[in-house]
Amino acid sequence: MASARLPTALTANFDKLIDSDDFPAARALIQPLLSSGDAEALFLSSTISLSGEDQDGFEIRSLMDLRRAAAKGYAPAVYRLGCYYRFGDFVQRDDGVAAGYFREAADAGLPAAQYEYGLCLLRGKGVASDQEAALRLVRMAAFGGDELALHFLLNESSDTG
Repeated sequence: MASARLPTALTANFDKLIDSDDFPAARALIQPLLSSGDAEALFLSSTISLSGEDQDGFEIRSLMDLRRAAAKGYAPAVYRLGCYYRFGDFVQRDDGVAAGYFREAADAGLPAAQYEYGLCLLRGKGVASDQEAALRLVRMAAFGGDELALHFLLNESSDTG
């Protein structure tokens, strides 16, 4: 689904194939969707190398596929770009750009992005500090199943209690 902002059954099926080391089948699963520019398929394509692709070629194509998926609003791609900018992977580190990507993916409902954007707000990384909004986002992320957010909240309550 080109309009899906969050993972669908396509990702679950792709992950099963990857987990069983069937990379050709995983590639074949997404191949028909790539030609139509499906955002989820582009994101999944960014995670695997092509046959005969060297590391430099993979990194260039992967980032290009990731950017195309993010431009279509696919939240996991937007989140991953945020991570790249936060940590300086494949791009120049920029906390402000990272926070913007995290916010966009958080607004789409991605728990991992809610947690990361919450941390940005908590620490004033790339955005003005807002403790109340930060904790609200971290709680949403934990409720949405993000284990890091849950761990953060458990540690915070043990530090204050």
